[in-house]
Amino acid sequence: MADQHIRAVFEHSEAAQGALRKLQALRVDGQADSTALTAMLEEHVKDRALRLIEDAGGSMEQLM
Repeated sequence: MADQHIRAVFEHSEAAQGALRKLQALRVDGQADSTALTAMLEEHVKDRALRLIEDAGGSMEQLM
């Protein structure tokens, strides 16, 4: 399966930045802009990354 682009929103910018740092530790390319985070997930980290976003208080806005 191909890589997936995601967009998640958070209540606070600190939560988005924290989630981005954790995603980067998984070697996920992404960026946070205020309370939103966008990233490209490879199949082998997708489930872990989505769980990490949820645990950080993010909600998926878009999964392509």
